[in-house]
Amino acid sequence: MARIGILGGSFNPIHNGHLYLADAAISLLALDQLLLMPAGEAPHKSTADYAPAEHRVRMCELAAQGREKLSVCRYEVEKSGKSYTVETLRHLHEAFAGNEFFWLIGGDMLTSFTQWYCWEEILSLCTLVAVSRGEPMAPLSEAVQGLASYGTVRLLDIPPVVVSSTQIRENVKFQRNNSCYLPENVVQYIRCHRLYADH
Repeated sequence: MARIGILGGSFNPIHNGHLYLADAAISLLALDQLLLMPAGEAPHKSTADYAPAEHRVRMCELAAQGREKLSVCRYEVEKSGKSYTVETLRHLHEAFAGNEFFWLIGGDMLTSFTQWYCWEEILSLCTLVAVSRGEPMAPLSEAVQGLASYGTVRLLDIPPVVVSSTQIRENVKFQRNNSCYLPENVVQYIRCHRLYADH
């Protein structure tokens, strides 16, 4: 049985903060594999400002190069309609049957987790892993205790890396250097395809 983590996000674009989180999760959770899951059509977000899905997927693939345990899952960008976590987990259980799944979310999402669609089933399909990125720990610990009877919830305290996709897009727009925020092959990809330049 493999231990498989899932890190979802718009990855618009993927940056070193995402990669730092992925590496930390692989280490702290003893994962055999971590899937980057670029978002398709999220239930509660507009995708109007997203780079096209194929570009976001390709940037994730470039960022994963040379990282043995990191790979990219295209499921959410290739399915039609909105993407719900429970549906993605059902798919993963079919595609990777017999394995153990760890779904990573930001600590800020944990306190509202019981508002998610089919949240109880989500907890039956994975270990929910909330990553604290500087939020106060007390309410997060309380939320973990409140969910404990429904499934396994873990809380990781990983010091945040202050990198913003919004700031990166702004830097591209004004032709500022992003080399310290992004893998070099992603920097070159954005430049080659003129992503974000006209936003």
